[in-house]
Amino acid sequence: MRLSPHVAILELPLQLAGRNEIIYPVAVLEDGSITLIDTGLPGQVALIRKALEELGGSLEQVRRIILTHQDIDHIGSLPELVRLTGAEVWAHAAEVPVIEGRRLPVKMSPERLKAMPEETRQQMERFLGSLGSLQVSRSLSDGEVLPLAGGTVVIFTPGHTPGHLSFFLSGPKLLVSGDELRVVEDQLVGPAPQATPDMPLALESMQKLVGLDIERVLCYHGGLFSDHPKERIAELASQIEQSS
Repeated sequence: MRLSPHVAILELPLQLAGRNEIIYPVAVLEDGSITLIDTGLPGQVALIRKALEELGGSLEQVRRIILTHQDIDHIGSLPELVRLTGAEVWAHAAEVPVIEGRRLPVKMSPERLKAMPEETRQQMERFLGSLGSLQVSRSLSDGEVLPLAGGTVVIFTPGHTPGHLSFFLSGPKLLVSGDELRVVEDQLVGPAPQATPDMPLALESMQKLVGLDIERVLCYHGGLFSDHPKERIAELASQIEQSS
């Protein structure tokens, strides 16, 4: 689904831990190359390839992959995508040790891994092992402006993970929120408490989204929200401030 001539949403199925929903990576198609924001689950490269071809592009045009954070539904297809395309990987420095396989994900303790059913544990161990082949090419910083989609502002929104990033694409006035925001029952809400280790920090991070000239928000979980998003984000931030 195209949001502008150069920005499109990919729709990928998510069936994980009893959840059955759609997740929404982003493709920026400019100057004969493609930038992906997030990569879905392991094993979804064929779906990504098909989605890009439906947009008139190809997997071979993927030159860079930008990650909002380290969770498996965001980096799952990263190792295979990099192997097939040679794409650069961009992320916040706090996520790099996990993305490169040098540290377990913040939500994956050795005890939790050991407690998994045998088949699930083996699959997870294979995936975590595959991260060892990766190298993050560029560490992104808060406030940095990337030359994508009319200028893409990097927004450091930690809490859901230590190095969580959101992105404001100035051209289409689109906020790619990662997991900092969700759409639940057609309403924009904050991050999921059960999946956010530092909820107070995640809520504090929401203040950084206030004042941006946002026309639409894309939430990885829940999809697009366009019903006065600036006002809704300000309302959420105000509620948080009043309760603190």
